Amino acid sequence: MVHIRMGRLSLAAIALVSGGCKNFSRDMKDVSITPSATYWKPEVTGDMAITAGSKPGTATETRLDEDLGLDGDYQWTARLDVQAGKHRIGVEYLPIQLSGSTLSNDDFTFHGATYPAGDKISSDLGLTTWIARYDYQITANKKTADSLRIGIDGWLWDFDSQVKGTPSGNDESRHFSHFYPGVHGELTFDAGHNLTTTLFGSYATTSLDTRLWDLSASLAYTISDKAFISLGYRWITWDFNESTNDGDFALRGPYVGLALRF
Repeated sequence: MVHIRMGRLSLAAIALVSGGCKNFSRDMKDVSITPSATYWKPEVTGDMAITAGSKPGTATETRLDEDLGLDGDYQWTARLDVQAGKHRIGVEYLPIQLSGSTLSNDDFTFHGATYPAGDKISSDLGLTTWIARYDYQITANKKTADSLRIGIDGWLWDFDSQVKGTPSGNDESRHFSHFYPGVHGELTFDAGHNLTTTLFGSYATTSLDTRLWDLSASLAYTISDKAFISLGYRWITWDFNESTNDGDFALRGPYVGLALRF
């Protein structure tokens, strides 16, 4: 009797494990991991006014391109998405570093130091940014790539600027970090011939005077079931107003991307 019961228990255990494995395998079929990267050539526009110790009168409006000579040069971004059914979570890293030099045409004041006209300006601006996202697929087409996703995101970004002047000898720097919660939407539709078009928009804010826009459009070509290449255009705008500090600048330009799906 003991042997019979043990045999039945063994068969039941095997059945449970087999059933669990089947369910796990079936669930895993709906899970995909997509690492991706882009190579971006943005143009820099806008201005900022960064005070010293938040004291009025220690900053003037400073143009990123004309006064500081900042150039977007080439930037890269990396992203990782995990999708399970209609749910998707992801994180994106943008190690944005801008630099440049110019001959100042007008006087300007940055962080309490006045850089006179004729000063040779060397400047750097870091905007290192992390973005965490979650979204849900509202609509989808089983036969095509058409889909609509909406979700929430969080932006953690650093402002790290340094401005040097010669022969004035000025050398000023300023660093701070901000976190912006936001929402986003993504619309994808099949363009035929292994091509898909994606429109993306994100808006993050903490107040009416502090906000961030991220807009992009891309056309992707399916190389295989696991590889995609894309061409797109991205426009990110930072707009902050805190105490006596103010900034309103943007990076925008074309990019090329590669994504793999596992």
